[in-house]
Amino acid sequence: MAEISVNMSPKIAYPLMIVLGLLFLVGFSYLAYNDYTASSTWKSVNAVVDHSNLMIIKNTGSDNSRYMFQANISYRYTIDGTEHSGHCCSSSSSDNVGVQSMVDRNSAGKTAEVLVNPSNPSESRLKEDTSPINMFIEMIVALLGLGMMIAGIKKAMSNPNPPDTKQENIPQ
Repeated sequence: MAEISVNMSPKIAYPLMIVLGLLFLVGFSYLAYNDYTASSTWKSVNAVVDHSNLMIIKNTGSDNSRYMFQANISYRYTIDGTEHSGHCCSSSSSDNVGVQSMVDRNSAGKTAEVLVNPSNPSESRLKEDTSPINMFIEMIVALLGLGMMIAGIKKAMSNPNPPDTKQENIPQ
């Protein structure tokens, strides 16, 4: 197996660490906040599952033997006499057993518990998709982003003149 080595200038690497860390921090904090808001303030209703299947996504990277799995679940529910529909799940996993189990628990024709935004009844989430484990993982990744951001800032501050920076000699 060939090794790939990337030499990146510190002038690019440190800001890149900061920006990527910030993206992870903000993005995954937002996901965790959405899960928390849905699970704590949205109304729980029963929905009828219309369609449920397991999607298999083949890795297009160098190791083509790896697959990702995603639940594809469509459901409908009624709020104040108006029927709404929803769809789950956007996240994927390499754990086909766990995803298949979710698809089996929510097969077509079954009743599923759905969380509905009271201020916008057309917005819903499958309750099973807002588990505390998901929130925990999202917060861990957000904290890793914070760590990456702090490391990038510390490295940039400790090395203000990286080796590839041209310094001009000013005559006195």
